[in-house]
Amino acid sequence: TAIRFVGGDGSSVDEAILIRGAQGEMDGTASEYRYLAMVYGPQNSAWTLSRQSLMSRNGKHYDAMAITLGGGTSKTVYFDISEYFGK
Repeated sequence: TAIRFVGGDGSSVDEAILIRGAQGEMDGTASEYRYLAMVYGPQNSAWTLSRQSLMSRNGKHYDAMAITLGGGTSKTVYFDISEYFGK
């Protein structure tokens, strides 16, 4: 199954990016990094991961990926991981 990114822009939990088609946590987590690389460029040159946090809200599970962009700007990108969390 092909991985698809749907939903919001990842700017908040309410706008989280939903990952569709992941077979389990390993596949899903790798997809999060692929998404960040597609949007922001290569990891460790265009951006670095500062922190990855698991969150739960209203029965759904989210990964909050805090990244630092090349210019020093920090941002957090939220992924809805409910479809593959625990698989």
